[in-house]
Amino acid sequence: MKPAIMRMQAMVGATLLGASALSAQTLNVQISADIRSSQPGVNRDSLSDSVALNVGEGLVAFGEGGEVRPMLAESWTISEDGRVYRFDLRNDVVFHNGAHLTADIVKQSWEALMAAPEFNCASYFDGSRGAAVETIEAPDEDTVVFTLDKADAMFLKYAAQSQCGGMAIMHPDSYAEDGSWDHPVGTGPFMFEDWVRGERIHLAKFTDYQPQGEVIDATPGARRC
Repeated sequence: MKPAIMRMQAMVGATLLGASALSAQTLNVQISADIRSSQPGVNRDSLSDSVALNVGEGLVAFGEGGEVRPMLAESWTISEDGRVYRFDLRNDVVFHNGAHLTADIVKQSWEALMAAPEFNCASYFDGSRGAAVETIEAPDEDTVVFTLDKADAMFLKYAAQSQCGGMAIMHPDSYAEDGSWDHPVGTGPFMFEDWVRGERIHLAKFTDYQPQGEVIDATPGARRC
């Protein structure tokens, strides 16, 4: 498979002859091979992950110290028996199509990903390697509740893993009318603009991106460009 070019376009501040201006700049990066899929966590490899993590975000992610930190979730609580995880969502997050993040979308996204035939991390959530996700509920717009069949201290770590696509929350517009995958509509700092197999992948800066914080901290930190 021949190398592909990943184009990342961003609006950056530039000063020319003493005047401040905004100019569009494109960073061309040659990657060693084309990505395998544009769907996070599905038919993936490390190159696919590197693109997916710029486009999509999950409820949690790994910080620089390897600890699980909030991302699209503002916070979470775990029941005493370790089976119920309650996530409170951030209220400042919008998707690349302008829609706001809601609990229903989180529920739909997780269920669709876990049901995908080539989902790389199915065994982490179906009970074959650990706990099975029994139910995902959205009791209100800002709350998502996961119930496992048994306690599993690895649940959050599995959800944060890049090989699982970070369990990135994808808007329903990511799917075609027949339910098949089309292209990622996420909440990350870059939008998935174009992909010509074997030639190029074009990501464009998402100007309405809201990072989890203002401090650089690996994936969940300040990811502005």
